[in-house]
Amino acid sequence: MRIVIDLQSIQTANAKRGIGRYSRGLVEAILRNSPEDNFVLLLNGMLGECNQSLRRQFEVWPNAEIRIWTAAPPAGHRAPADRRLAAEAIREAVIADIAPDVVLITSLFEGLGDDSVTSVSDVPTAIVFYDLIPFLFPELYLKSRESKDWYHEKLKMLRRADLLLSISECSARDAVTHLSLPPERVTNIGSGVDARFAPRAIDPDTRNMLASDLGLVRPFLMYTAGDDPRKNISALIEAFAGLPKDLSARHQLAIVCQIGEETRVQLLEQARAKGLSRDAVVITGYVNDDQLIALYNACLVLVFPSLYEGFGLPVLEAMRCGAAVVGANTSSIPE
Repeated sequence: MRIVIDLQSIQTANAKRGIGRYSRGLVEAILRNSPEDNFVLLLNGMLGECNQSLRRQFEVWPNAEIRIWTAAPPAGHRAPADRRLAAEAIREAVIADIAPDVVLITSLFEGLGDDSVTSVSDVPTAIVFYDLIPFLFPELYLKSRESKDWYHEKLKMLRRADLLLSISECSARDAVTHLSLPPERVTNIGSGVDARFAPRAIDPDTRNMLASDLGLVRPFLMYTAGDDPRKNISALIEAFAGLPKDLSARHQLAIVCQIGEETRVQLLEQARAKGLSRDAVVITGYVNDDQLIALYNACLVLVFPSLYEGFGLPVLEAMRCGAAVVGANTSSIPE
């Protein structure tokens, strides 16, 4: 088979979040396990900061070639309608020229804040389906008319796809229930993590990195993911502050994620107001994979209090590293 895989999910801000990490691992596994098939990996030239790096990473696969397309920016949702439609037509023409048997889109919901362009053409199309969280929590994610219009336009595209590949049984149920899709058009393919997420010995250099670079000088509990309200970080800080004082004083809470300055200040002010010491809550900011794996291996427990997840990748990553996990009993997390 000749298969096009749209890789914009690892070119946007999602590249450093669960969607990007999942997409990269999924595509590498597909290439590894399908040596008899021919793949064309599609990159958006308007998101070109890392294109050459991505080309080097994927050109090692003998069954894959890279195709970079571009249009005249702006081309995302904020672009004039004619520009946006022209960019979609250019992308679809490139796909038609490749003449694939099927197209796989690793993330359809791209383009609200950048020049990503996704659409569903007449070519048989499968879409990796993560969740319906904005649909389920519109008061948090669809506050503006712009975001609401963009999201519902993407839902129309989603319904036109031939197959949704959901990342959990929870997401599969949501697609059938809320989008009224026939069950045979939704397949749960589950989730996995890179083999690097595994138990490691915590050597003195790693301990020094945790202390000097991240400020983790005592045994610590850990949270990692995003910082939006659904992630429930404020409740996590409140719960940590509610521990017996002698217990919380001997430990730290590490919040491991890229976080906005306003939110960072609010969370630290909450910790102080709850009586926690100045270094009780440590907000690390973005960490690379090696640091993240070290943190999973060094933490006493990963605490994941999210109110709703399409999958909840940190839970599996932490478990693969041998960490104990406390997770919310909701959505996909029990899976």
